[in-house]
Amino acid sequence: MANCSLTTISNRTKGFEFAGLYNVYLDLNRTCAWGSDIFLDKTRMLTNAACERITGNDGSIWTGWTSYPIPDIWNRIVVWKLPLLQLLSQFPRPPLGPNVETGVMMHLLGDPIDSVSSILLSLAICQERVERAKKLCIETGTGKSHPDYTRRWKGLAIIMVSYDECGASEKIQSFCNTQ
Repeated sequence: MANCSLTTISNRTKGFEFAGLYNVYLDLNRTCAWGSDIFLDKTRMLTNAACERITGNDGSIWTGWTSYPIPDIWNRIVVWKLPLLQLLSQFPRPPLGPNVETGVMMHLLGDPIDSVSSILLSLAICQERVERAKKLCIETGTGKSHPDYTRRWKGLAIIMVSYDECGASEKIQSFCNTQ
């Protein structure tokens, strides 16, 4: 194995490019001996200094930046952001004005994973509350054939979801036990 050190690394990438850096790492891992100063002590992980040397960064925050390829940006917009925007525009929200609406949409598009998981959690909780409200209506004598059945279970479900949204989920149990 070669005796690699920070001063002898000749492998280079075009800035911080993950695929290129990974290929250089594989080459160094295969060719460099244990104990080299390019690896952290007793590991095969590259040191920060080695990464900076490989990518051409000098430790400053303003060097070594590379732009994303335009096809990559366009692909992410088309595959993720536009369908998400369509989905989010269909999700009901309170009418709080155009400024708030724009801010909400920007937040939802800016962190799509958290936003989608929160929406799915909200829908799951709403479904659970609907099932509980329907069960309560039947238990209290408002059966499915009663003319007010739909209006009552919807009202109960809205009240229970409101408690959830306000952070008072524990009060739902006492609310449901009130006759």
